[in-house]
Amino acid sequence: MESYKLAEKDPNDLVESLIHKYGDSPWTKSVVASLPVIGAFLDSHFNSMANEIYQRRIESMFSEINNELSYISDQIVDKDYLKSEEFFDLSQNAFSRAIKIADTERISAIARIIAESIIGKQATSIPSFDLVSVIGEMSPSEACMFGEIGKIYLEHKPLLTGSGNTLFRVEDILNVLPPNLQKIAGFLCARLESKGLLFSILEYYGLDDAGEELLKYFRSQCL
Repeated sequence: MESYKLAEKDPNDLVESLIHKYGDSPWTKSVVASLPVIGAFLDSHFNSMANEIYQRRIESMFSEINNELSYISDQIVDKDYLKSEEFFDLSQNAFSRAIKIADTERISAIARIIAESIIGKQATSIPSFDLVSVIGEMSPSEACMFGEIGKIYLEHKPLLTGSGNTLFRVEDILNVLPPNLQKIAGFLCARLESKGLLFSILEYYGLDDAGEELLKYFRSQCL
């Protein structure tokens, strides 16, 4: 059986991933802190890095929300909704997801969902909370693949098949995918299907309704 080497990760992304896991595990923190000589230093260093990363990502989220709302007058804001538990839950979910996301595309997508909820103009029938959750649950590679599928539907119609030009086979789209996605495209499509964004018919995939709705928030691949 042929073995595939997964796309190499950016070392900075790998470090951030380890920091997230460190911050989420009290047991790991206690083990690190108990290491002789270097334990206290490592614990302080990881906590400092985590705070810096989290702050940067929260600031990025607020900046994106501000960009989305910059053209909206105060009268249009749904102030009753801002006071609701529904918005509280949505915003808590959004920021808890955002601090674990490195790529700006997904942070921007979440910001657009928040901005639309603030003015009561959501462009999809899927609840905002669920959209934010799906975006936050994607891996960076899954999000990249999802965006590339959106580009294919917009820019490479001849690669689509089926009665309505809505289906594609993984082997037929490889030539338009970035090199780092080509060897794992099938795996990523299966992962996106498990999240309800794609459906499959035999060896063909297509965008599910939820996938079409979610792509409206990916700025560079809006359908």
